[in-house]
Amino acid sequence: MSTDFLVSIIIPAYNAHKTIAACIDSVRSQTYKNIEIIVVDDGSTDNTAQLLKTSYPDIQCISIPHSGSPGYARNRGIERATGLYIGFIDADDYWDTAVIDELLKGFEKNPNAMLSYGTLNYDGGAHDGENVHTFRTPYEGYVFTKLLRKNFIQMHPVLIKRSILQITGSFDESLNVDIAEDYDLWLRIAYRYQVVFCPAARGFYRIAENSQFHKITLIKRNQDILKVMLKMKRMFRVRHPELYKRMAVLYETLGRHYLANQQFFSSLFSYLLCVWYGIAFLTTQSQNIEPSKNTQDNPINPSDGR
Repeated sequence: MSTDFLVSIIIPAYNAHKTIAACIDSVRSQTYKNIEIIVVDDGSTDNTAQLLKTSYPDIQCISIPHSGSPGYARNRGIERATGLYIGFIDADDYWDTAVIDELLKGFEKNPNAMLSYGTLNYDGGAHDGENVHTFRTPYEGYVFTKLLRKNFIQMHPVLIKRSILQITGSFDESLNVDIAEDYDLWLRIAYRYQVVFCPAARGFYRIAENSQFHKITLIKRNQDILKVMLKMKRMFRVRHPELYKRMAVLYETLGRHYLANQQFFSSLFSYLLCVWYGIAFLTTQSQNIEPSKNTQDNPINPSDGR
């Protein structure tokens, strides 16, 4: 494999002095060496900045006022990145040593792909040691329809061809979501372009008690995903049964949670919208909204070792 391609890895960090060293070391230990690491310090108030200055003086570090938005921080890193490919990892996570090599092999396998993604393993929590693709079947090729049903592309490990962001745009800072900024970007890429899955590229997601994973309520999760679905409907004028089905399910879920919280008006409104989109799902004929050269979405066995 050629090592001529510079790969930019962006690490947003907020009060991450306990974990960021392990994260950076896992990136620096990659078998692929032509890497630039860009840490975006999102207004940390702990010793993160001092640790970076003393232990990693050769790494680019951007300091910004605290935004509370990983997408905003990642965009500041994208603006600084010079690599042909861009990847992301959070400051409390880490990678196997061959992640970048494996993701680049994915682009060799499918030169038309604009996004190459791997698989994520949980470190801690109820699913400790398990793989995210145990619960979410991965696909490759033109996957927009499958991606509407469920997000099976996690935030890392992923590599994107930097040039494509000039067409699709970067993370949408106006969405005002906590968990779905990446989902929105994957959908915008997958709407017109292929993706490739690389199961041997393994990342690890630390689930700590103070992590974002525990802070977001089920209502907020569903609201965030719904914002993305509404954006797809508006941006691409999508009239697709899978979109309507997903929105009906999201509104039904919100209706139940609002009812449990005695938010009766919100619950009623959500149930009415559930019915509306349920009818749209039943009455809308399937449309070929992907490119005419689109192939079947290809389900992948995460353990096939490709």
